[in-house]
Amino acid sequence: METLRIAASGWQRGMVCTALSVPGLVQHFPPSDAPLDPLVSYLTLRSVDRRPYARRRLAPAETRALEACLDADRAVDWHEGAQALWQFGRLNADATGIRLRAEEAFGVHHRVLDWSQPHNQDRIPVGAIGLPRPCYR
Repeated sequence: METLRIAASGWQRGMVCTALSVPGLVQHFPPSDAPLDPLVSYLTLRSVDRRPYARRRLAPAETRALEACLDADRAVDWHEGAQALWQFGRLNADATGIRLRAEEAFGVHHRVLDWSQPHNQDRIPVGAIGLPRPCYR
């Protein structure tokens, strides 16, 4: 949704979403005088940082600063500790498995994933999606 909002700014459009119970969201892109979002040039850049992130707990001042960035109707649920890390890692792995096996997505993955080369200009090397080497070599 945020990507759509940023892209709309490049066309001098805003974005309005209407939540419907079924099938989901309806987006409208009315003309807008809002300035070009500074992130619009990054939308076409594909970049993934696979290095492990630091796992230190945030200081109370850091959590307050992050929470202060939110609108009044938004909140952050902080999940910390080894068990939460494991649970969210498992959830992410399950979601990835569903995306990779879903019939609706198979054709897309077949076209965009490169199963043979570690570097490619126009396709995603399969190693970049986190599959262990025995799955594709």
